[in-house]
Amino acid sequence: MAWRPTAFWRLRRLEAFAGWRHGSNWRSLLGSKPRQKQRDLQQRLRDAKGDQVLQLFQREGSFFDTIHLLTALRAVVLSPPSSGSLGPLLKRAAAIAPELTGNDLAALAWSLARLEVKLEDQAAFATAAHALSAATTGCGTLKSAELSVVAWAMAKLPQEPSEDAIQHVLQEVKARVDQLTGKETVNLVWAFSKMQVRDVNLIQQMAKRAVKDFSTLNRQDTGNAAWAFAKADVSCETLMSRIREKFLSESDAFDAQEFASIIWAFAWLDAADEVLLRRFRGTALKVAGQLNCGGLARVSWAFASMAEAQGPLFGQLKSSARRLGLGSFGSTELSKITWAFAKAEEIEAGEPLMLDIARQVEERMATLNARDVDMMAWAFAKVNADTELMARLAKQAVHLAPHLDAQGLANCAAAFALLRVAVSGWRPVLVRRSAEEILHFSAQALCDLRWALTVQGWVEPTLENAIATAPGWAERSDYVHETQAGAVADCFKHLVLVALLQNLQDACLGNANHGDDSSIFYVDTHAGAGLYEVKEPHRENLRRLLSGSHGLEMPASLHAYIDCLNRFEGYPGSPVVALDFLARHRSTLSEQRAVLFEAARSNVQRLCDHVKGFSGVEVLHEDAYRGLPKLFTVSPRSPHLVFIDPPYDLCFADNLNFTLVQQIQQHWPESCVAIWYPMRDDNRSRRLYRRMSRLGSVLVCEFALSPSSCPKAAVRTGMLLLRPPVVEGELHQALPLLAEILAKSPEAYRSHNIFWL
Repeated sequence: MAWRPTAFWRLRRLEAFAGWRHGSNWRSLLGSKPRQKQRDLQQRLRDAKGDQVLQLFQREGSFFDTIHLLTALRAVVLSPPSSGSLGPLLKRAAAIAPELTGNDLAALAWSLARLEVKLEDQAAFATAAHALSAATTGCGTLKSAELSVVAWAMAKLPQEPSEDAIQHVLQEVKARVDQLTGKETVNLVWAFSKMQVRDVNLIQQMAKRAVKDFSTLNRQDTGNAAWAFAKADVSCETLMSRIREKFLSESDAFDAQEFASIIWAFAWLDAADEVLLRRFRGTALKVAGQLNCGGLARVSWAFASMAEAQGPLFGQLKSSARRLGLGSFGSTELSKITWAFAKAEEIEAGEPLMLDIARQVEERMATLNARDVDMMAWAFAKVNADTELMARLAKQAVHLAPHLDAQGLANCAAAFALLRVAVSGWRPVLVRRSAEEILHFSAQALCDLRWALTVQGWVEPTLENAIATAPGWAERSDYVHETQAGAVADCFKHLVLVALLQNLQDACLGNANHGDDSSIFYVDTHAGAGLYEVKEPHRENLRRLLSGSHGLEMPASLHAYIDCLNRFEGYPGSPVVALDFLARHRSTLSEQRAVLFEAARSNVQRLCDHVKGFSGVEVLHEDAYRGLPKLFTVSPRSPHLVFIDPPYDLCFADNLNFTLVQQIQQHWPESCVAIWYPMRDDNRSRRLYRRMSRLGSVLVCEFALSPSSCPKAAVRTGMLLLRPPVVEGELHQALPLLAEILAKSPEAYRSHNIFWL
């Protein structure tokens, strides 16, 4: 019986080599040459393409050991099969996963994360992914490089890893963070960011590690690092500075997707300076045609969020979207590009691209997540999209309301209110969720939410009180009449107002000489309180206007404006400036009439007190965007001048202004309309001009004044004048003198520009 141990040992060697534990018929191998057969099979797998691999597995799968299986999986990743099912291969992978350790487990993770899986194989794929997650939890022998690959794969897989697997990886990283290489650090932070693992202390340690090993990172690692650390929302200024330097020195060598990650990161962190922005613009124009769907979505979103929506650039990005085909974008990618194109005002409701986006959204409605609905609702409202589509989005918002954050709630509320969309269930869920999230609303979001409630006519005292007492409400930086009284923008807009009234009065005198009506009808859409105490730093402007103009030969409009300032204690707002001018010319006018809108309850009584000495004035406590259209049916004639001076505190302020001017154009086609706007950036101004030019002849009046010789420090402001009287010559004379009076030094930068659209 002495032969038995020897025979038993030989059989054990055969079964281990042939993969008996994974299904091999080891008895059939007795008398063959197993080592050679295994080597031949491995060589055939290395040389095989995807279809050949599946055929080999179908014929000889019983001989596949762990190495064969991992080689086969790698082969179908590198050369996806055109036919055949991956299901049997994936089932075998799930079966061997519990026994894998080290490099074998990392190899399986890499393959699963990169595999292209057909619909019929999804169940087997999910089983393999869950098996990987379970194997990771029980594996304590992963080296750092293997750990980073496994974590990367867990984050990339559509199946969410188990919490135990995530915690296992997290603990392993914490134990060896100082031994990680730069590349391993980047891959792990990328994985944590994708899996939404929030550990600020650990991420900060890893940022320091990445900085220390930054010279070892290639361009792909650099792009991944930018995205990962930005997504983690952890301040890493030193790391971002190194990434900036590397991009500026090697920008031509970064590929399209690497560039997309970097620009997204700097946009997300609001960390791009002018030098970097210029390089971003140049690089984007070069690589736009090479971006994939994810890269295009990130680049479009980044430029739009940084207010860098240039026409030529977004024209290229739109061309890339059409080249890729909207059907190839994921829902989140589609929502990003739609939001970006809408913010850049590069799409309109009826154009083919917008219609294609609408079709895609219709088809995917049930699969949209809360963030998708939020961005789509905002974008569709921005372009005045079809209200039926918006109603379906609103129904999806009701369903997803528990997952909408504060910004999403505000965006949806304002978007649905703008297009007058109301669906069952939206009001109660909006009120409830907004009350729950009220501490997280920004100042802008609170303004949008309050406006949405007002325009829908929804009275919700509890929520309105919560808005008024929320931390963000006191932080809002919108235009407030009291804080801006006497500012450069006020002086400019009120001088233009006087010039318009003066020329309208001259026209009325001409009418009177011919026996026609010589009355003036004035409408002010955002009247404010009418008269204000001037606060620093604007008191100096008032002192200069009242004293610095002595001895100057002034045009009539500037003279009349300064005379008005002399007659009041404090600074008069647009309604008082207009009414004062009309009152002083009452002898030449057969009648004066003014309608003043003011939505803020705190301002209405003060406004009434300040205008009670003027005749023919009607003060309406109402939002002009809703109230002014009511005048179309009750006013016997058109106003001579509609003055629109909004606070621009709403996300859809430009939409509201444009819609209001369209309505005035339709119902009062002879009225002059004046719109004040802040010139925040040239691109926005150009988009505004392009939009307004559709309404007819528009005179643009731009004004800039700096406290120093630096143009970038200038206050820049403008007026759009639709169907104005002849005022160009008057303004060309008055505006340079206004700048001379207000300038703090002879070297102060100043400019004005007047032109027709």
